Amino acid sequence: LATSEGAKDELRREAVRLLLGGLNRWLFDPMCEPENPPDDREVCGCTFLCPRLSAATWFERLFEHGTQAWIREECENFPSILQLVMHLCVVVRDERAVPLGLPCLLRLPGVAKRVMESEVIVDLATSYRDAAGR
Repeated sequence: LATSEGAKDELRREAVRLLLGGLNRWLFDPMCEPENPPDDREVCGCTFLCPRLSAATWFERLFEHGTQAWIREECENFPSILQLVMHLCVVVRDERAVPLGLPCLLRLPGVAKRVMESEVIVDLATSYRDAAGR
């Protein structure tokens, strides 16, 4: 619905906002990929079971048909876009997640401006650890 050309604008925009919020939460989920994943793990073309890696795939899909105006506007106005971009960057860098959604987000003028004007400090010693500290 978020990328559908034929949907009502208000519904597409709400879908983009809900998708961004959900994916932002997934980027914080500490669950790791299972060591022995099931053979039938594909869901809508995504084979990752780890929410962080799956989120990166869904960002790529959000932009796969080009950057629609409503997607650009909703991404640029998303209140947690800096947090989202930072964590997507870490997942792409450290966990080799699907990378193509990250540059698509950073090409959006409003997102790029907010990122370039920000100062972010990340404590990588505590990032993405599970409850056991792994």
